[in-house]
Amino acid sequence: MLEFDTRMSPDYVERERKAIVRTGSSTIYDVTAWSITMMQGLEALTLDTGLPSSVEAYQEAAAAATTAATGNVVAWGIDGGDDASVSVAARLMEIGVEVRLAERAFELAGVELPRGSLVILRNDNRSFDGDLKGTIREVAVE
Repeated sequence: MLEFDTRMSPDYVERERKAIVRTGSSTIYDVTAWSITMMQGLEALTLDTGLPSSVEAYQEAAAAATTAATGNVVAWGIDGGDDASVSVAARLMEIGVEVRLAERAFELAGVELPRGSLVILRNDNRSFDGDLKGTIREVAVE
């Protein structure tokens, strides 16, 4: 499923062709043309050889959620350039957090955020029952 172009041996293709002519059915499913990397829009490379021995297994990065401000926070911003921001917005709204969408790029606590970024104002969420900052962080990390 990670292949860009699934190749089948000529013998297999010939057997498959004969089976289709004989029985009218195929053993090849459309999944032979799927590529997870292409489906998800990920960058990927094809190697003609195996991986070097110095390559290490993938380690999941630490949570990317960060807090740029300290003290009395009046708003939180979540980068709308990251596709995961849609999931964050949906989850926050499910649990009762009011979320706004920025119609143009802006700066918050020295961080540039693009158009489409999420903005959560403390003032919009005065009636939120719970730890707003902790909830935002937890959902963003999730």
